[in-house]
Amino acid sequence: MQTIVYDDGGGKNCVIATFLTLFVNIVASIILGTKFGISGIALGTILGDLAAMVVFAKWIFIGSETLKPILYISLSETVRVMKFSFVHAALYLYIGLGNMILNAFFLKTFGEENFPVLSVVVSILQFALFLGGVAEAAEPIVNVYLGEKNVDGIKKIMKIAIKAALMSGVATIPIFFIFSAEIAGLFSIEDKILGETVFAIRAIGFSMPFIALIYLFSTYYQISGHMKIAFALSFFKDFGFYLLIPIILGLIFGMNGFFIGMMLTSVISCVLFTIFLRVRYEKRFPLLLEEADIVSRDEKLNLERVLELRDWAEGEILKRGINSKLTMKISLIIEEIGMLIVENNARNEPLAELTLIFGEKMQIIIRDNGKHIDLTDETVNSFRSFFIYSFLEGSGTMRSYLTTQNYNRHIFTLKN
Repeated sequence: MQTIVYDDGGGKNCVIATFLTLFVNIVASIILGTKFGISGIALGTILGDLAAMVVFAKWIFIGSETLKPILYISLSETVRVMKFSFVHAALYLYIGLGNMILNAFFLKTFGEENFPVLSVVVSILQFALFLGGVAEAAEPIVNVYLGEKNVDGIKKIMKIAIKAALMSGVATIPIFFIFSAEIAGLFSIEDKILGETVFAIRAIGFSMPFIALIYLFSTYYQISGHMKIAFALSFFKDFGFYLLIPIILGLIFGMNGFFIGMMLTSVISCVLFTIFLRVRYEKRFPLLLEEADIVSRDEKLNLERVLELRDWAEGEILKRGINSKLTMKISLIIEEIGMLIVENNARNEPLAELTLIFGEKMQIIIRDNGKHIDLTDETVNSFRSFFIYSFLEGSGTMRSYLTTQNYNRHIFTLKN
């Protein structure tokens, strides 16, 4: 639901819902937990989730212009939705079932006096779910590119997402390493098991970059249709290896080996899948995309850069042997639309992306984050918009418009 609301332009509501959930969870759990114990803490958690639901309901029923609920019941569609959502939803199933088994093993093997150490580590791993934020942010944009079959756009976004995931994971390592004692103190860990807790926190910290990458790629493989890979990656990281490796190392090397095993779960999952996919798909690794003749370029538009963008596109088109008459037509479309975007955003330089997709049908995709402008609308308010509309109307060029992620997106398709 959060992704859907964000994609419909409700990013502010998603932020409010997230912080409201956290605030209500903490405050309500403390107040109700003091009076009712564990039952009160559970109720506080439910109230936090309800607070988020209220924010989303307000957006859907009142704020959104396009996202409106419609009663629709279909068993086949329900199964289809479950298929594409299982990888993400199963994460919480794995966490619950896996931790239940690990708790039983840990209590039996290392005693209840050391159990608070495991509680700290499990809490940190749940905290690491925030590393999935990179995947959540990239998902709607990648979905748009997937719909366009725009492999160049997917590569561009995933390159940024991979760097962001790695940076966010690496940034947490020194925090866990330097402030491990302070983190243990937040859980009221006493001196008797403080050393073991510090070791466990530092060990788990080194797994954060790998956790971030696994969250990103399990989401990517799911939305790109590689369901078996996404399922296997999530299953082994969050359940199979999560149980097997800590238990084996715990039996051999004791409690420290157990926590090293919990750290190695993500490392081994990431390394093994990297090797497998690299061998299996070779040059298509890691995004597993088909080859396509697509080029794109991003620019902050002003009058000068519009001409640069036009000249770049003209050069790319001529490289592919397209005749000069058609090349001039495409260049004119790009130039006039770019100028119109600049005119409609006189006070700033809007970010624009020009994509050229070559094939049986050539497509020109122009995306910008400026003011709303729909060139498929017959209503015109300037000579330039009238010229563009008339030119396209007479040329037989297929065109479509859609606001996606609050961006204007115009697609022009040339049949021949």
